[in-house]
Amino acid sequence: MQVQYLKPFYTKVTGDKLRIVFAHQYLSILRDGLIYHFIPTEDKEIIINLNTQQLENPSDTFVF
Repeated sequence: MQVQYLKPFYTKVTGDKLRIVFAHQYLSILRDGLIYHFIPTEDKEIIINLNTQQLENPSDTFVF
């Protein structure tokens, strides 16, 4: 899987967390030769811990 296009709606750093918020078609992923466009129906935010560089919300659901 490869990120084809990534343009967040906005980003915000709060303490040690980076929040990346997406809107419609600001995130596309290429997988097995097919491009999938993000559609914000459930979750639309990725939270990254800047100290550990790990996702804080890995169980959130993103729909493509």
